[in-house]
Amino acid sequence: MHSTTAIVVDFHCVDLWDQVLAPRLINLNASYDLLITISNEVSEKVKNCLKEQFPRAELHIFSHQTNDILSFVYLLPLLRLRGYQAVLKLHTKVCTSNQDLVLVQSIINALLPTNQ
Repeated sequence: MHSTTAIVVDFHCVDLWDQVLAPRLINLNASYDLLITISNEVSEKVKNCLKEQFPRAELHIFSHQTNDILSFVYLLPLLRLRGYQAVLKLHTKVCTSNQDLVLVQSIINALLPTNQ
């Protein structure tokens, strides 16, 4: 049985995932299905860590050349088939400055509110 909401994360940056996104998803007070698009060049260790953090998450592996939007386009038929009422698409890009990280945190906090 699937939720009515899907969160699709294009995984690139381990630091952003660990510092910002994963804690927010863990504390999110909502039912959702988590689909993670990830490059085939990401290590098995990282993939296993993602599955440990989110055992119900679906990892969708694409070639490194597939950009983040194209991997999302590939998932559209699945998302439609499951009949999600809402889909949130997030990216974990590398933050090159502290200012970037603060901006990303504020965006994630606004999109994924928690009670904490």
